[in-house]
Amino acid sequence: MRHRLPIVLVALLAMSRSLLWAGEPRQLQLKWSELGPRIEDRKVALVLPGGTYVEGKVQRVVLDGMWLRVSKTSDRQAQPKGSHLIPRPSVSMLQVTDYRKLARLLVPAGALAAAAGIVAANHPDLYEGPLVVIVPAVTAAGIVGVGVGAYFAGKRLDKRIIEIHIVAEDR
Repeated sequence: MRHRLPIVLVALLAMSRSLLWAGEPRQLQLKWSELGPRIEDRKVALVLPGGTYVEGKVQRVVLDGMWLRVSKTSDRQAQPKGSHLIPRPSVSMLQVTDYRKLARLLVPAGALAAAAGIVAANHPDLYEGPLVVIVPAVTAAGIVGVGVGAYFAGKRLDKRIIEIHIVAEDR
């Protein structure tokens, strides 16, 4: 009986991870004409032919290339930060980072409910002296810490990276 709760929690976590990552495959092959709707206004990362690694947000995809607002670059001389047109031949593979919201809502809610349940189950008695202030303050700080940690754990579960390989157009 005592071991039922941890088993249920582990099972729920395993099911939630599979539900969060179900759906779109992690690798796609798209033609240039199909690329625009999939990546516009999204964060992407790619390696240019000279070996420069760049990250940024795609502004739009045009026939000649991709307008990218570069936020990170491994070589500021070859590819400076700012808005630039990345030529179409320079883009053969890119990674799209996408975040969902489900785990960032459910994980903190569950963690906070569990922390509140633990605090309520222990129902501290009346303390005297400085413990009257210290115990509730430490309890509140612990609950806030659980909420913040659970948010970042949920964010990690929500993060998806999809590799897109550009294939030749059919003629």
